[in-house]
Amino acid sequence: MRVSLPYKILIDDHITEQVDEFLRSAGLGKQCALFCDPAIYQLFGKTVTDALPSFSVTVIDPGSTEKNNVQALAARCADADFIIGMGGGRTTDIAKYAATLSGKEWVALPTILSHDGVVSSRAVLSENGSKISVEAKEPFAIIADLATIRNAPYRYLAAGAGDLISNFAATEDWKIADKA
Repeated sequence: MRVSLPYKILIDDHITEQVDEFLRSAGLGKQCALFCDPAIYQLFGKTVTDALPSFSVTVIDPGSTEKNNVQALAARCADADFIIGMGGGRTTDIAKYAATLSGKEWVALPTILSHDGVVSSRAVLSENGSKISVEAKEPFAIIADLATIRNAPYRYLAAGAGDLISNFAATEDWKIADKA
């Protein structure tokens, strides 16, 4: 079993003053594709893009999780050196799969932590009206602004706690199944 962990992690309150230097030190390049839902961009994205003067950032609305849409998004990232997925699970899954298809590294910048998709190597997409889980790559780096996450609606924080607890139960289930 292969386990990959993020190469770099930045977790702090109000990360805007640190994010440019953090990404420069990662050595990912200068061209960035920022996958960000328009509503999230209005709330947080402009602040982040303004905090990246060392980078040329192209903001991309991720749209739907339809697999063919994500394949088209991956093609749009041809000139990018790396991808940032900013937002919740849907945007994170789209960014990680687009990064996998395009051979780019990606950076997770969650605004909520409602599940473990931020670090997972699986992406949940849609295909022909059904949800599918596809192999993707783990993030090269994670940037988490605690002030943003702390102010997320309670239901997302509760869902994240529930997901964490369910992982413990799933691990025990695997152990039992392995003995059978």
